[in-house]
Amino acid sequence: MSSRTGLRMQLMREQLQQEEQREREQQQQAALHYMQQRMAVTATPAINVSNTAVFQPRPQVPVEVLK
Repeated sequence: MSSRTGLRMQLMREQLQQEEQREREQQQQAALHYMQQRMAVTATPAINVSNTAVFQPRPQVPVEVLK
């Protein structure tokens, strides 16, 4: 009878170890995914102002034209 109990306890320990291993792997995958997302956000280039069109002020319209 004790051998059945021992085998059952061993099986339960192994199942617990497997479950803990799966949880660790899931945490590692989640951390990896999080870091990849963070890297993608920080790797996005900022808007380069020097390449954008230069805005010039509107030309002055004489008051006579506006009337």
